[in-house]
Amino acid sequence: MAGVVVGALATQFDGRAIEARFGAIDDQPGDAGRRVISGEGQMRFVGDWAWIGFTFRTQYDVLLGQAAAPELVLGVGAEARPVPNDTAVVQDLDDALVQALRSDLTFASIRLQLDRIESVEAGQGYLLIDASGLADFGRDGSSKIRIAAFYDRRSGQWLQLHYDLGEAPDTALPPVAGR
Repeated sequence: MAGVVVGALATQFDGRAIEARFGAIDDQPGDAGRRVISGEGQMRFVGDWAWIGFTFRTQYDVLLGQAAAPELVLGVGAEARPVPNDTAVVQDLDDALVQALRSDLTFASIRLQLDRIESVEAGQGYLLIDASGLADFGRDGSSKIRIAAFYDRRSGQWLQLHYDLGEAPDTALPPVAGR
């Protein structure tokens, strides 16, 4: 199970080397010969000293002896703390999202209106941002948008930038959701 979780964490960050340690793990019966395995742990990038808390949940197929890709939530536990939003980082998030949307979609006009932005500081200079609002595509309409982002304050880089269009903005995504 640890290998599946560590592999999923590394995949979230383009194979960047990580270390992980695990805490409490829960094993419950699931449907059709499966077990539901959930737990908590901490990860850090190799070379960092601070740990980032995470939780995971996966289905384990007893007959095949395989675990499904886990659902991951980063930025939990005692090492994570809510912080005020940094306006420069929020503007950079807006710019990065508009660029990602332009790359993924063919709309001429894209503007974001983020109504809810929550920042959590975790590890050694990392910010996890959970946001929602409206993506306005001009004459092409608009859509609700949910955002989960992971930002490295030291390098000024987005290590993960995930968005979902059409989701209800009042339902918060975990700070970083592995899907």
